[in-house]
Amino acid sequence: MIKKLYIKNLAIIDEVCLEFENGLNIITGQTGSGKSIIINAIDLLLGSNFSKNLIRTGESSCVVEGYFLLNKFEYNIRRVFYKNSASKAFLNEMPITLNEIKKISEKLVDFHGQHNHQKLLDIANHIECLDAYGNYAEDLKHISDLYLKINSLNKKLDETIIKQKNIFEKNELNNFQLEELSKYNLKDGIDIDVESNYSTLINIKEIKEDLDNFINDFDIHDNSILSIINKNLKQIDKYENINKHLDSFINRLDQINIEIKDLCDEIHTYSDNLNFDEIQFEEVSDKLSFLEMIKRKYGGSIQSALAYKAKIEHSIEDGKNYKQEIENLTKNIVFLKKTYSQLAKEISLKRCKTAKKINKTILPILKNIGMDKTSINFEVNHDPDGFNINGADMCIIKISTNVGEKMKPLNEIVSGGELSRIMLAIKMLLQEKDPVDTIIFDEVDSGISGQIAEQVGDQIEKLGKKRQIVCITHLSQIACKGKYHLSIGKKSFNNKTNVYIEKLTENKRIEEIASLISGKQITENATNQARELLSI
Repeated sequence: MIKKLYIKNLAIIDEVCLEFENGLNIITGQTGSGKSIIINAIDLLLGSNFSKNLIRTGESSCVVEGYFLLNKFEYNIRRVFYKNSASKAFLNEMPITLNEIKKISEKLVDFHGQHNHQKLLDIANHIECLDAYGNYAEDLKHISDLYLKINSLNKKLDETIIKQKNIFEKNELNNFQLEELSKYNLKDGIDIDVESNYSTLINIKEIKEDLDNFINDFDIHDNSILSIINKNLKQIDKYENINKHLDSFINRLDQINIEIKDLCDEIHTYSDNLNFDEIQFEEVSDKLSFLEMIKRKYGGSIQSALAYKAKIEHSIEDGKNYKQEIENLTKNIVFLKKTYSQLAKEISLKRCKTAKKINKTILPILKNIGMDKTSINFEVNHDPDGFNINGADMCIIKISTNVGEKMKPLNEIVSGGELSRIMLAIKMLLQEKDPVDTIIFDEVDSGISGQIAEQVGDQIEKLGKKRQIVCITHLSQIACKGKYHLSIGKKSFNNKTNVYIEKLTENKRIEEIASLISGKQITENATNQARELLSI
């Protein structure tokens, strides 16, 4: 139940605090007195969106705070709104998100207002009323999960098909580029090796001449280095074994002589094999040109070309993987749709049984609010190909308000007063099924009067004996049923309008109800009638 409501700087309210009691709390006041602001404040505490235009003129912020009691646990919800910054929300002084508030509020308060009546005019909302009375919440949760899963897989399937299509469209280019990049066994540094080979071939004549000159100078020529070394070795060989220093020089010269001889032999062999081959030169030249083109085309280096080649190979492989993924997704979707279809049929059967039950159970409630001639039918139609978050059914509430009249859709025949009472009957039916501690009736008396109003008041009074009711009304027949009575008014002071709230005493209550009967000028007859309604 809601115990207290505190409001500061909301619309024309400066600062007010309302206390509510268990049972039926009546709120009355003239049109424009601020009753709707009270409802807006409670709605804000339950998670509705806020417009900064609601902040009182001249103020920079406003506060709405409520104290609720549920199963002996207190919930203190406070929301603070600012003109120039984001709003804040708190639960028992701890920060909380708007979604968390909405989840909690579902257990705290059930709203019944004029917007609920309008919801009945939309056939799409009829199935919600039916399902709220049924005993298949787990099935609805399951089919909702299936629906979301199928939609998610369908989205993924569409995305995968588009990706596959994009790859297929690029396949011709990808295959051409992959063939181009695979012409030579590309590896890091290949361009350097080929360029070195090319430089050797283009300078082969000069290289060969220089190598031949080297061999002549070191080996073949009469005055070659080897000849000079051998000549001098013979001169100092006679001093071998005389002392260790001379032996060391002789050994080193022997090693140098051998090393130079080996080097000359290798150079000679290399030079003999070093012949200019026109075909080989053309091949190396073409390869070098090709590698330069590859570098220019694919990022400026062999490394970038190799990375691009890996990307193409990965893309082509993805195309093959996408094909398998599409097959797997399609199979999964077909399986889930089959499961969905079967569950939808089961839910449809349960809905039909629930509809029969609600059609019968709601009649006594309608009778008690002056609609004893009314017949009502929750008609369930199953579409085997239907696919919605709550199944494959459509529910249409049809009624006949007079004996002998044909059943017609609710939105085609009801008046505002009838619509209000039908919604009230549905609310009362659902409250017996899944009660919430507090119900707020915002001008439930719209479009009714006289005896019907009294009957509606009787039902609200009856409901108030089981749980807390907050009822805003303009009718004396309903206002007199309250256990507690709050009056809302407004007054001006220093060019500002303020809302005030008064908890009515017995005498004040007679006066308030008399004003509902006769208007501004309270007559003696209205006062006597008010006393009679209040049984005073």
